[in-house]
Amino acid sequence: MKKIIAIFIFFVVVHFAFTAEFGGILGSNTSFAKAEQEDFTWTERADLALNAKIPFTASGNIYLAMEGVYRGIFSAEDIVHAVNLPLLKFNYSSYMANGFVDISVGRFFVSDITGKVLSQTSDGISAGYNTDSLVFSMYAGYTGLVNSKFVQMNAMESYDVKETPVYNLSLPYVLLGGTFTMPYLFMNQNISLDVWGAVGLQGLKRNNIYTSGAISGPIYKNLYYTLMGGASFVTENGGDFDIGGLAILKFDYFFNLLNMVVSIQGNMASENFQPITSTSCVGEYMMNNILSAGAFFSMHPLKNMLLSLRGDGIFQMGDMQYQGIQVAGEFKWQLFSDVLLGITASYFIPDMEKDSNMAISANVVVSF
Repeated sequence: MKKIIAIFIFFVVVHFAFTAEFGGILGSNTSFAKAEQEDFTWTERADLALNAKIPFTASGNIYLAMEGVYRGIFSAEDIVHAVNLPLLKFNYSSYMANGFVDISVGRFFVSDITGKVLSQTSDGISAGYNTDSLVFSMYAGYTGLVNSKFVQMNAMESYDVKETPVYNLSLPYVLLGGTFTMPYLFMNQNISLDVWGAVGLQGLKRNNIYTSGAISGPIYKNLYYTLMGGASFVTENGGDFDIGGLAILKFDYFFNLLNMVVSIQGNMASENFQPITSTSCVGEYMMNNILSAGAFFSMHPLKNMLLSLRGDGIFQMGDMQYQGIQVAGEFKWQLFSDVLLGITASYFIPDMEKDSNMAISANVVVSF
């Protein structure tokens, strides 16, 4: 019997070895930063990611996907090593009842419809149903086992976050969420609604409820818009709920020349808006107590090149105090099919009471 089991396992392993897809990414990022009254600082970041996808059927509708990451950060002050498992997912998908059913179990990326409330990896299960006129999904998961060195969450000041080398556990939330989307409901307009809840565990005495809505679609020919809004209801230590608000309005115009895109966007997050994931609004300014408005431009001067520029004015939402202007640019060049080069630069022009700062970075990504 043991020999039969051993032979069976051997053939299964051999089968998976020949049918599995393996790959990886090796990246290097060198950055320099300077505040107005300080000297230049440098940081070198090295990333190695290995991934695999193992199909269990010939059609590939049942598979196991995984990815492991090593990151080393080197600077004049410190050296940091970290490892992460951002993906370990078992997935099943099938056409059923005039729709497409998709079920995932394990660790994978989850997000709300705005991308500003929840945007991170988590351990859990999701189930979705997709038709031409309806998309519905549900999620239940836990955040306390992911590495906080790769996922920045919005912490309570009173909660003691333990710092450990290499792998640091994130804030322990139980997540529950549901998303409902009606694509092309009328005049090619898309409407989405979602609700998320986060319950703190292990001494994290914070409970969060979020509701969001979004509508997007074409206005005229190549002009499109996106309007998103949401509300947060957060209670700490059994107290009253703090209610916060979020709004995002964006217009995009797509040119028929060089894939050019021009966008204007406004963001607003109230002082009491407290997302689960600490997400950036503009530069180092998080999606909290902020009002920003800006413009974005991108083009492909050549098929394998991308150039983008953007500028944003930033205000503090509570007292409408002007903070400054952030300008940034990026250049990407797909040198070969498996080699990507990039340069990014940014400059912050503050009001009279703050110091300006600048940053520039160069990166190389090799895939295999």
